[in-house]
Formats: sequence, C-alpha cells, structure tokens
Amino acid sequence: MKKLYLFIGILTFLPVFLFSQTSIPNTTAITQNFDAMAATTTLPTNWKMHASTASPTYTAASSTVTQQASSGSPATGGTYNFGSSASERAVGAMTSGGFASPNSLIGYFRNTNSNNLTQLSVNYAAERYRINTAAASVQFFYSLNGSTWVAVSAGDIATSSFPTGTSAYNFTTGTKVSLTGIVISGLNIAQNADIYLRWNINTTGGNSQGIAIDDISVTGTFVAATPVITPSPTTLSGLTYILGAGPSAAASFTVSASNLTSGGGTLTFSESTDYEVSTINATSGFGASATLTYTGTGSLTSNTVWVRLKSGRAVATYNGQTIGISGGGTTSSVTVEGSVTTPPSNTISTTAASYGPFCNATTNNISVAFTSTGSYTGNFFVQISNNVGLFPGNSTANLISLGSATSPISATIPAAQTAGTGYRVRVVNETPATQSGNDNGTNFTVTAAVIPIVTSNVATIITTTTATLNGNFGTAGVCPATTEKGFVYSQTATNADPIVSGTGVTTTPVAGVTTGVFNLPLTSLATGTGYSYKAYVYNGTTYTYGAVKTFTTLLPADRLAFVGVPATGNVGANLTSFTVEARRPDNSVDNAYTGNITISKATGSGALSGTLTVAAVAGVATFSTAQFDAADTYTISAASGSLTGATSGNILVSLVPSIIYQHNFGTTTIDTHPYIVSPTATPVLGIFNTNLSSNSWTNSNSAWTSFTGSDGQA
Repeated sequence: MKKLYLFIGILTFLPVFLFSQTSIPNTTAITQNFDAMAATTTLPTNWKMHASTASPTYTAASSTVTQQASSGSPATGGTYNFGSSASERAVGAMTSGGFASPNSLIGYFRNTNSNNLTQLSVNYAAERYRINTAAASVQFFYSLNGSTWVAVSAGDIATSSFPTGTSAYNFTTGTKVSLTGIVISGLNIAQNADIYLRWNINTTGGNSQGIAIDDISVTGTFVAATPVITPSPTTLSGLTYILGAGPSAAASFTVSASNLTSGGGTLTFSESTDYEVSTINATSGFGASATLTYTGTGSLTSNTVWVRLKSGRAVATYNGQTIGISGGGTTSSVTVEGSVTTPPSNTISTTAASYGPFCNATTNNISVAFTSTGSYTGNFFVQISNNVGLFPGNSTANLISLGSATSPISATIPAAQTAGTGYRVRVVNETPATQSGNDNGTNFTVTAAVIPIVTSNVATIITTTTATLNGNFGTAGVCPATTEKGFVYSQTATNADPIVSGTGVTTTPVAGVTTGVFNLPLTSLATGTGYSYKAYVYNGTTYTYGAVKTFTTLLPADRLAFVGVPATGNVGANLTSFTVEARRPDNSVDNAYTGNITISKATGSGALSGTLTVAAVAGVATFSTAQFDAADTYTISAASGSLTGATSGNILVSLVPSIIYQHNFGTTTIDTHPYIVSPTATPVLGIFNTNLSSNSWTNSNSAWTSFTGSDGQA
C-alpha cells in the first residue's frame, strides 16, 4: 500500500536525527501496522516487547519477538509476529507453561511540534490467531518516562470480546476487535518531550489464546504554550540614599522566560516614576527603559536587570512602584521599594585599638579604623596627640596620614617624634571640620632612641699567627636595644675597611652585650700579613662600627744570634752560661720559636763537650754545660734547621793555676817562728796539690810576717 510505504520511509529516516523516537510533528495521524516486519522477528524502530512481567519498561524491553507464525498450529509460548502472509502482520503473544503472562507491546513517541502536545487520539485493533479455553484481554496505558504507567481504560478490551473455546488456529478470518477514538487528554508535553504507549496482552498458561495488536493510529492535538516571564525576586527593597547623595546603589533581579512569541524578539523593562533600569551593569546604562533580546526558541535564561532609585528625590518613602516587563506575547513586573532619608549629623568615632611601643629612631606605621555618620566632602585623616594625650583643637594640625575616604586609614608616626608615654590618635575630617568624639582609647609609648657607641682599640699580643683584637662598648643602644657585639676583620690587602658581609671579611660575635672593654683572640693568621679590623655592635637591624684599626703579624725567625758568650774560660770547666736566640728579620726574638738549637766548635784545637743541643723556649736556648778540654782560643757556631747560623766571638781557654800547698790559719795570730806543721795524708789544715808527683816538707827559718787573718795562707 502506498500509505504503508510512506510510513516505512518515515520510520527509516526519523532515527537518524530524532534519537530513536517516533516523531509527532503535527496533527497528521502516525500509523503502524507491522506489515514491514514480513516474516521476521525484528520489530519496527521505536517498538519493543517486554515479556512476562507486570512492571515493564521501555529501556528493558526487547526490539525483537521470539516467534513468528503465518500458519499451522504453533504451541510454543513466546512473543509473536503473527500474520496470514509476509505482507499482513501483527505483534502479540501466546503463553505456555514455561512462558508467563502478561506481555507488553510498547511504542515510543516524541513531540516535535513547536507547541505543547495536549491530547492524543489512538485507534488500534486486537486480532485473535488462536482460540483456547483460557481467557484473554488487553489493557491500554501511557507513560511520560517509559517506566511509570497511567491506565487508559477507554483503550482496554475485556475478556468478553474474546470468548473461549476449543483450541483452534485462524490466520485469516479470526476474531478482530477494533477500538477508535481512544482519547488521552490532560497532557502538556513540551516540544521535544516524550510519551510512551503500551498494550498489555493478558493470556494464561498452556491453554493460552494467541492475541496480537495491529493497525495502530496516533493523532496529536497541540495547543500553543502560554508565554511566561519569570522575574526573581519579584520585589526589590532597600533602594535608599541620603538626601543629596542619589542615586541609590543598584539592586538586581534575574529574568527568565519561556514560550515567548516564536522567531525571536525583545523584552522591554520600563521605569516607574522614581526608578530607572539597566541591563548593562550596576553602574551604567540606566535610563527610562532597557531591553533584552531572546532567540527564535522563545526562551530566555537567567539574565540580570539592575534597578536604582533616581537621584534628586525629596525626603520620602517610594514604595509600591513597579518595573514593567513586556514582550514575547506577555507581561510581568517587579515591585520596587526605597526611600530618601534626612542626612544624619556629622560624627566620627575612632575604633579602639592598642599600638606600640615605638622607637623614634625610625618611622612607625599604624592602621586606624573609624566609623562616621553624616555627609562629608573632605577627606578623613589621622591626628596624633602630644605625649600626654592632648589633641589640637582643629582638624589640620598633627596629621600623620594622607587623606582617605574610607576606613581604615594607614598612618605613619614620624621619626624623631618626642618621647613620651601618653600618646593617642583619633580620626578627623577636613570638610566640614569634624573631630572624632573619642580616640583609640589606650596610651602608647614612643621611646627616645640612644645611639650605641663602640670604639676599636689597639690590637695586642701580636705574634706570627696570633693577635688579640680589643674594643670598648661605651654606650648601649636603646630603641632599638643592642643585641650583639663583636669584631669584623680582614686582610688589609683584600679589604681595608671591613664591614659585615664585606669581601673577605670574617665576623665574630663576642659573648654578652654588657658595656666595657672586650676582646677577641685570633689564631691561625697569616704570618707577616697586615690586617684591618673594627669593633661593632648590632641592634637586630643596624650595625654600628668603631674606627678601623690595623696590625701586622710578625715574620718568623730566620737567623740565630749568640748572647752572653764569655770571653774566657778554663780547661775542663763549664763556660759561663750563655744563650742562642732565634731572631726575626727585624732582629727581635721570635718568642714562638721552639726548635732545637745545636752548638759546635767552630775554631780551636780542643774538643767541645756538654749538652750541645737545647730546645728553644720562647725563641731562646740556654747552654750552661759547655766546656773545652784544651787550652786555646776558640769560637763556637750555632745551627737550627733552615735558620741562618751564628758564630760566637773568641773564647780564651786557659789552664787552671796550681796550688802546691795551702794552709788555712783560721783566725790564729802567728807571731813566732819557725811554725812547723807537717802535712798529713788526709790534711785538715794543709793540702798538697794533687798534681804533684811527690812532696816533702822543709821547715823554713825565714822571717814571718805576723798578722791576724781571717783566712790567711802561707
């Protein structure tokens, strides 16, 4: 049939762009007779069967049936494509002991008209292909989501329409029940919204009848949707300003719309007597009217509109006025409320706050908050009192901030502010001249700064690799307080004016911050090198230095020198003690030198003996046991490592004089002679020189000189 072929073409084309729903685009009937299935089990697009359930859904249903039958005596339970030929088909079900009832045929439709679908008129036929002893019926439903169903009793077919009987099959002239004009009313299905139709086929058990649905026709009724403009909120309040300070700040509402006149258009927002509107923003575009454009869909989504109370209004309440909204075939409005108030008296209140303490060596920043009432054309400033809390009687003196229109105000307490413990601050305005009725509420302190004094003193105890730096901390800093003292130093050739972090500078703190002299012993210095140094003190921010001082470490010894070498000596007797010194190039003693110094005979015939190697103490080696074994004139040489050696002056070494006999007369007065005393082997009063090879005693008759001696000899 031509009508059938046109319908099949539509079904084939529609899924490409309608997302698999059968379109209801207008009031032309949509038909389905299932003849296009031929002798297959595949249902037409947008049609499904949900088998054996009382709670069917379109999503869970199947797009195929389980059986097809065109003749014979099929007894298998299942969903069926029944028909008398390949070109005359119907879709239904037949139950059995293993295939339960009910079974549902479901069709899926979509409103593609621009207006709302409000009613469907449905025609269909139920055809019996098998009669049997079990009852059979059909119930009709619709759904807006494919799972929740609403019964339409006008579309039901009762069991009485299918009388029971002995099992028999008829594929050509069986019972056919046709229902027409089944009305589903009260719908309000918007454009592109969906509706589902369901035929519930009830048969029972192994004695089931075979029932199928055919010749479906669906016709839609459409009603143009009511255009709606929806503002939110519908009332704006608080549009207020002080006399002479208009317009008010803007308030806003959003507007949405649907079902407006198709083809696109404009919504117009109209002012009331005392209010103006803008669709631009909260500060510009205000006027007697404003517009928003909507597109061909006839809808508008959440656009903002601003409203404000016009300037120049007298003191009054302006309530009950409306902003009119029109366009797209409908109107709406927003109620606006506001007022113009009498200006309050000018007052300023400074917010309570605590500040400080501060040092007057630098500027100090504070933030001062305030509130005010009234109208001002001038700026707000922060004013500081004197150091006992007294403020000037005007708004122009002692200002410590730039002008500000808002709170808080950033202010700066200047450097060199007079010291005191009673300072306060307050906020003032220049025009009209207004002073805060209160201040910050708490005294704060400004402390006078004391600059620290430190001097660098002369370095002491300078050696080849060590020195002691000296300084004097004369006056401690106050505000800020001194927190550290110490020294900076560097090799003069690298940095002649050392400061902290300077090139080649070493910074070393000294413990404590008490005033008075302080020092720093240095070790591991380079020999013969000039150094520059300064004493310093630090307050956490600033370093204060004494004048730069210098010292030079000594060079090490490079030579030896004899000191106190005797000019004479005796054979076999220790020479008078003498020293050898390790001397620097400037001829001073290198008191850091501790090397061994060795002496040896330089000239002379005899041998030098005794302790001839002595370790230097503070650069000096002392020799006290050196002696020669033969009479002669000698010189001695000294050597120590790489030092230049030294040679002494001449030393005349002689034999010791011999005493043949010595007698101690004690204190005895000798006045007679001859005095005869014979030496004894172990003399007490008389001693023979032990060097004599023999001795004898001969009395002398010579005259004696008589004397009284303390230790006389003869």
